Amino acid sequence: MLIAVPGPATLQAITTTTDNPVAGFGQHTIVEWGTAGGYSLDYSSVALHGYDTFPDVDRDHDAIVWTEAAGGASPDFVLGSFRAQRNMEAGTDIWIWRIVAPYVPPYLTDQQKLIYPALPTTIFDFSPGTEDSVGIQRLTTVKLPGGYDKARAHAFNTEALNAITGATGRIVFEDKFEPPIDALSQRRAAPPPSSPRLRFTPRAH
Repeated sequence: MLIAVPGPATLQAITTTTDNPVAGFGQHTIVEWGTAGGYSLDYSSVALHGYDTFPDVDRDHDAIVWTEAAGGASPDFVLGSFRAQRNMEAGTDIWIWRIVAPYVPPYLTDQQKLIYPALPTTIFDFSPGTEDSVGIQRLTTVKLPGGYDKARAHAFNTEALNAITGATGRIVFEDKFEPPIDALSQRRAAPPPSSPRLRFTPRAH
């Protein structure tokens, strides 16, 4: 796919491509920037490992867990968050874990893990128990210039454009994606994926 982006030579184009998945549990966004002109994208060569399962919280091992599909590039780091709620006679406690860590390939298992620390329980036990309710809020894998070390200071900034540095580059990230119920029930007869959506954000130097 080649798309011409007209403009003066001093114009810098930022192209955002988001896929429209009909299968799996992740949605890719690819942000590329450089001199305005013709643009092409080989999606299969830049996409990350897909999510083969919806993420969950492993209460026994203090981790957000999911399974990756075969193929795709390895991300540089992972962001995750979940909300926990504990109901007690004295009232209800609600807390949110937000974690960012370098990506580590699975070891001795096909299940990927984003491990959160076990904190002291002197004041409160922040590790969800079997009676606590939990819900995944976010799971995002990211690949970008400079990797985790470059992004660590502002990793929780959810606006990808704020991570753009230099004259050219590419950011690829995958967010958890929960298909609608009717889409899940029709997967066997699902049509081929639709073309990615493209959005151009020109900016002058």
